[in-house]
Amino acid sequence: MRRKRILPIILLIAAGLALYWLLRPETYRFPNASTAGVQQVIPSELPTGRTAFIDVSAGDLSRMEMFYRVAGDPSHPVVVLIHGIAGDSGTTWYNTYTALAQDYYVIAPDLRGHGMTMQPPGGTSIEQMAEDVVALMRVLGIERASVAGHSMGGLVAMQLTHAHPDIVDKLVLLDTVATWNYGIVQYFLPLYPYWVRIENRTVGWQQENRSRASAFTRYEVEPEYNEWIYQRRQFNQTEAFLEAWRAVINFSAVDYLPSVTQPTLIIYGEDDDLLTTEQREQLHSLIPNSQMFTIPSPARHYPQIQFADVVNPMLIAFLANGRVE
Repeated sequence: MRRKRILPIILLIAAGLALYWLLRPETYRFPNASTAGVQQVIPSELPTGRTAFIDVSAGDLSRMEMFYRVAGDPSHPVVVLIHGIAGDSGTTWYNTYTALAQDYYVIAPDLRGHGMTMQPPGGTSIEQMAEDVVALMRVLGIERASVAGHSMGGLVAMQLTHAHPDIVDKLVLLDTVATWNYGIVQYFLPLYPYWVRIENRTVGWQQENRSRASAFTRYEVEPEYNEWIYQRRQFNQTEAFLEAWRAVINFSAVDYLPSVTQPTLIIYGEDDDLLTTEQREQLHSLIPNSQMFTIPSPARHYPQIQFADVVNPMLIAFLANGRVE
C-alpha cells in the first residue's frame, strides 16, 4: 500500500518541477567569448550608433540609456524608423538608410530590450515604447518627424501618432496590423511564450536564437544576413523578447485609427504568412487618409530588405508628396 501511495507523490513532485522549469523567468545571459567573438557580417553602409539618456517610468528607474543610429544631414526633414520584435536598428533598416539619407535626417532607435538598449525592470507595453521614442526625439531637439514602423514597430508608430499627433508629419506602416488579437489567432498568441521557453531549454540558447533568426527572415535574404541577425541576437535576452510579445498581444489601435489625419502609406509583402488578408484590409479601411500597396510574391515579412529597390522609391515619393502615384 505504501508503494502505491508514494508513486502519486513522486509523479506530483515531478510534474511540479517540470512546470517550474517551463514557467520560471529566464535569467539574463550576457554575451560570452564564444558568442561575442564570432565575426559579424555587417553591411559597410550601416550608420554608426550613438546613445542618449531618456526619461522613463519603469519601476525604480527614471532614466534609461537608449541606443540609436543616425544618417544624413541634421538640417534635412527628419524620418524616424522603428523596428519590430526581435529586431533592431541595424538588422531591420540596413537597406533603407542610404536611400533616405540623401534627403532626410534618419533616426532609428533600438527599442527597450532590443539590440543595444537595455530592458528596464517591470513589464513592457507598446505605449511605453512609443513614449521612449518621443523622449529620444525631445532629447535630440526634434519637434516634428515622419515616422515609419515595421511589424511591432508599426504598432509603436501608430501609438506615437495617436498620443502625439502634433509631432508626426507622415506615417509609414510596413507589414503590421491594427491588432494581433484577431479571429482564432488571438487564442494561440498567449501560448507562444511557453513554446519559446521550451525551445530555449531544449535546443539551447544559441540554437534558439539561430532558429528564430531564420524563422523571421527565411526565403527573404541572403544566408549571410541570417547569420548576421543570429550574431546580433546574441545580445537579445529571452525575457525581453517575451515582454515585447506580451506587449504586442495586449495592444489594439482599432478604436483610434479612424482619427488619424496624417497621410499614411501601408506596405505589405504578398507572401507574408504572419498577416491575414482581413487584417491587411482592416488596417487600410480604419485609416482615412491611407494608401495600401502589396509588393508581389515572393515578398514576405521584410519587403524593405528583400525588395529595397521597390520599397525605397515608394518611401521617397511618399515622404516628398504624401502620396505614391
